[in-house]
Amino acid sequence: MRIAIIDLGTNTFNLLIASVGSNGSYQTEMSTKHPVKLGKGGINSHTILPEAMERGLLAFSSAYACGRAKSGGQDLCICHLRH
Repeated sequence: MRIAIIDLGTNTFNLLIASVGSNGSYQTEMSTKHPVKLGKGGINSHTILPEAMERGLLAFSSAYACGRAKSGGQDLCICHLRH
């Protein structure tokens, strides 16, 4: 099975694609980083500015499309929120 994981951080969105064996072992096939800097210009006021939102949406769309294509087109979502 092949999986894609997208980690959405404040500064960088990361994409990891891996093959997972039946015993749970995995091998990384691809890893990319998309700089987004969501906090730029608004982090002190706890605001995401429109330009930052646009960067984030473009990076997520790119990572999602790549991950979906490489993982066989199946969706699985597991979320971890950090504060």
